[in-house]
Amino acid sequence: MSYNWNYRNVLKTTGEILQYSSFIHLLPIILSLFFKEGLFVTNTYILIFLLQFTFGLLLARLVKSKPLFGITTSQSLIVVILVWLLFTFFCALPIYFLSPMGLFDSFFEAMSLLTTTGLSLYENIFVFKSLLVWNSFVSWIGGLGIIILAFLGFTKGLAAGSTKVVMAEGHERLRPSIKKTVFNLWVIYLLLTVVGVALLKIFGMTLFDAFNYSMSAISTTGPPYGSESLALVITPVISLILIFIMLLGATSFILHFKALQYRKKNLLVYLKDKQFLGMLTIIFIAFILCVIKLGGKHSLIDLLLNVVSFITGGGITTFSSNILVSLSPFILLIYFGLMFIGGSSNSTTGGIKVERFVLFLKSIFWKIKETTLPDIAYFPKKYNGEIIENSKIRAVYFLILIYFFFILLGIFVFVFNGYGLTESTFEVMSAQSTVGISSGITSFDMPFATKLMLVINMWVGRLEIIPVLAVIGIIFSRKYNV
Repeated sequence: MSYNWNYRNVLKTTGEILQYSSFIHLLPIILSLFFKEGLFVTNTYILIFLLQFTFGLLLARLVKSKPLFGITTSQSLIVVILVWLLFTFFCALPIYFLSPMGLFDSFFEAMSLLTTTGLSLYENIFVFKSLLVWNSFVSWIGGLGIIILAFLGFTKGLAAGSTKVVMAEGHERLRPSIKKTVFNLWVIYLLLTVVGVALLKIFGMTLFDAFNYSMSAISTTGPPYGSESLALVITPVISLILIFIMLLGATSFILHFKALQYRKKNLLVYLKDKQFLGMLTIIFIAFILCVIKLGGKHSLIDLLLNVVSFITGGGITTFSSNILVSLSPFILLIYFGLMFIGGSSNSTTGGIKVERFVLFLKSIFWKIKETTLPDIAYFPKKYNGEIIENSKIRAVYFLILIYFFFILLGIFVFVFNGYGLTESTFEVMSAQSTVGISSGITSFDMPFATKLMLVINMWVGRLEIIPVLAVIGIIFSRKYNV
């Protein structure tokens, strides 16, 4: 029997993470009391908090004996998958009880928020302010990840294995200590969010809107109250601030950490990073092309807002769905490319990431160079000061291939259900790249199959596919240790 699937480690760790992460439900409890929304609303939040806490506690206590060994990498991948599904379910419960949505539609909304996608089946149906803030807060939490949320409590019980679980969710170290890494991630995230709140408040937003829009923009989720509400708050200055906040969210947090660490040279840190410069270069080229094609029809700020929204996954646009689908194929192709590439690694954005895209392009050049050299010749393959091994290049190829597979699968499901090819491609890529800008397809009356497909696209896009495939491989290998 293999050690891959040890139910003790998996259940204990999953239970602990759910238990500690349940405390986020205290926020809407406090808000419902502050906004005087009534006992039913407050008691609903209290009940959901108790349900998640108790479920996590029972799951962890099912394992009576302490595991003999620490959690393995394969087990940590299973934990991440389980936590994301279970935590999404509990985050869907406030939406289910306090809105007209059914249970699966509520799950769809929660998955969209936690993956920082921002696609919504309904527009403007949330009547409670506490629920509006809850939605923004859930997307804000999703920007860094559920595991990171529960980490500080989680490490008390399983410090040795927590590092692998955090890495399995897609985070890299900032410091030698993983606990200090997580602490610094939260400090940076909070600081950037507060900067966003301050800027939005100074330039005309109410404090309530500033908090919601800053949390949604830094997590690259999209308008917190739906796309129609954006017209009520948007101005040229607000657009520029939102562009700035989305860029902060789509920039590597490792880079933000270095900038804060070396305060006197903080700008040089950004300007020396090839991934950051690559993202700005792509934005500049796409913006110029859009201006050439659409400059006379739309303002420059609106065009820049679109370009930044698509590459960062921010999902904030002044274009309606009707305008988007009526754009020329050339512009749509640019938007598709931006969604596919995404922002920087170790950020809140989706897509394959700029680093992988640049490595893919450079690998083509390296391959051409190899064919022109003698067989015994060798040259170092470098990117951003790091020597790139062939195994890493193959991993990039594999991820891109699988990424395309899920996009094609989603398009197939939508076209099979009667939707047009252009609209289907736009919607699926927007979901999988966690952009959240809709072509008008996503709505409550969609067929169930298309809703489920978008949930899968959002989920695998946020987890970057590999953990999902790894877990499927572990399960089908039938290697369990009980």
